[in-house]
Amino acid sequence: MGKVFHASYSGYFPTCIVDGTPTPPEQYLKLTLEQGMALFWRVKIWEAKATGSFYDGDLEQTIEYISDLFEEMIPSVELTQEEDLICKGNELFYFQREALVLVDGVEETSNINFRYSFSSIKKDDSNYYPYFLVSSVNSLSSGYTSKIGTYKITYLDIDLVGDIFGNDGSFGNVLIEINAKEYWPYAGTYDTATGNRL
Repeated sequence: MGKVFHASYSGYFPTCIVDGTPTPPEQYLKLTLEQGMALFWRVKIWEAKATGSFYDGDLEQTIEYISDLFEEMIPSVELTQEEDLICKGNELFYFQREALVLVDGVEETSNINFRYSFSSIKKDDSNYYPYFLVSSVNSLSSGYTSKIGTYKITYLDIDLVGDIFGNDGSFGNVLIEINAKEYWPYAGTYDTATGNRL
């Protein structure tokens, strides 16, 4: 991992790991050791876009995404170099970008959010479970029960795909795509555009 190494439970994660499977599973990513390490240590900048529409059962409104270009997400944790990641394992990493939507035909601005945290990461067998959340426009969330679409998180050669949910009575065909736009170089070890070893 270049110049950064953290002596935690596994020797690679930024926090200690608790044995067990988290509940509810929809609010956690299911990752291999390599996927989990790459999520935390390798990605410097994320970008996102959203397409499709959904009906919000609580608000009784139809929300349609009308801006479908990838745009950079703004991070909540400011880092200027790879070494800054050390001792950040207990923080919530929060990334956000604005998106244009039509709410019952009226144009509005909303936010696409992507969050993850290793502060309560769990492990069973060979799987690791950091907390995460993809959300936008009021109730769009991985914590509800009515499926309204799909998320896709892409970094290196990894694609993490899962369902996104709205409150009861919601439905739709939303696709939120979150990509790694730039990677940490680790003193010239990795290509910052692709994440591949140089």
